[in-house]
Amino acid sequence: MSPADFPEFPPMDKTGTVDLWQLRHNLSLTPEQRLEQYFNWLEFLEAAREAGRKLYGLEPRALKAAE
Repeated sequence: MSPADFPEFPPMDKTGTVDLWQLRHNLSLTPEQRLEQYFNWLEFLEAAREAGRKLYGLEPRALKAAE
Protein backbone atom coordinates (compact mmCIF):
# COMPACT_ATOMS: atom_id res chain seq x y z
CA MET A 1 0.00 0.00 0.00
CA SER A 2 1.16 3.46 -0.76
CA PRO A 3 0.18 6.79 0.85
CA ALA A 4 -1.95 7.42 -2.25
CA ASP A 5 -4.26 4.59 -1.10
CA PHE A 6 -5.34 6.61 1.94
CA PRO A 7 -7.56 9.68 1.87
CA GLU A 8 -6.05 12.98 2.86
CA PHE A 9 -6.60 13.72 6.52
CA PRO A 10 -8.60 16.85 7.29
CA PRO A 11 -6.76 19.91 8.57
CA MET A 12 -6.85 20.18 12.35
CA ASP A 13 -6.57 23.11 14.75
CA LYS A 14 -3.44 23.68 16.86
CA THR A 15 -4.61 21.23 19.51
CA GLY A 16 -5.29 18.51 16.94
CA THR A 17 -8.81 17.94 18.22
CA VAL A 18 -10.97 20.09 15.91
CA ASP A 19 -11.61 19.02 12.32
CA LEU A 20 -11.55 22.34 10.46
CA TRP A 21 -13.27 20.88 7.37
CA GLN A 22 -16.23 19.80 9.50
CA LEU A 23 -16.33 23.16 11.25
CA ARG A 24 -16.30 25.05 7.93
CA HIS A 25 -19.03 22.79 6.57
CA ASN A 26 -21.27 23.34 9.58
CA LEU A 27 -20.75 27.10 9.40
CA SER A 28 -21.74 27.06 5.72
CA LEU A 29 -25.19 25.67 6.59
CA THR A 30 -28.21 27.88 7.06
CA PRO A 31 -29.86 27.90 10.49
CA GLU A 32 -32.66 25.75 9.05
CA GLN A 33 -30.15 23.21 7.73
CA ARG A 34 -28.36 23.15 11.09
CA LEU A 35 -31.65 22.42 12.86
CA GLU A 36 -32.43 19.66 10.37
CA GLN A 37 -28.97 18.16 10.97
CA TYR A 38 -29.52 18.39 14.74
CA PHE A 39 -32.93 16.71 14.59
CA ASN A 40 -31.52 13.96 12.35
CA TRP A 41 -28.79 13.41 14.97
CA LEU A 42 -31.42 13.18 17.73
CA GLU A 43 -33.36 10.65 15.66
CA PHE A 44 -30.19 8.57 15.25
CA LEU A 45 -29.48 8.73 19.00
CA GLU A 46 -32.98 7.55 19.84
CA ALA A 47 -32.62 4.65 17.39
CA ALA A 48 -29.29 3.71 18.99
CA ARG A 49 -30.83 3.87 22.47
CA GLU A 50 -33.75 1.72 21.36
CA ALA A 51 -31.32 -0.84 19.92
CA GLY A 52 -29.52 -0.85 23.28
CA ARG A 53 -32.78 -1.38 25.13
CA LYS A 54 -33.61 -4.32 22.86
CA LEU A 55 -30.15 -5.80 23.32
CA TYR A 56 -29.72 -5.24 27.07
CA GLY A 57 -33.30 -4.99 28.23
CA LEU A 58 -33.11 -1.47 29.71
CA GLU A 59 -31.37 1.88 29.56
CA PRO A 60 -27.62 1.64 30.38
CA ARG A 61 -27.91 4.75 32.57
CA ALA A 62 -30.39 2.88 34.77
CA LEU A 63 -27.76 0.16 35.27
CA LYS A 64 -25.20 2.70 36.54
CA ALA A 65 -27.75 4.33 38.86
CA ALA A 66 -28.61 0.94 40.38
CA GLU A 67 -24.96 0.16 41.22
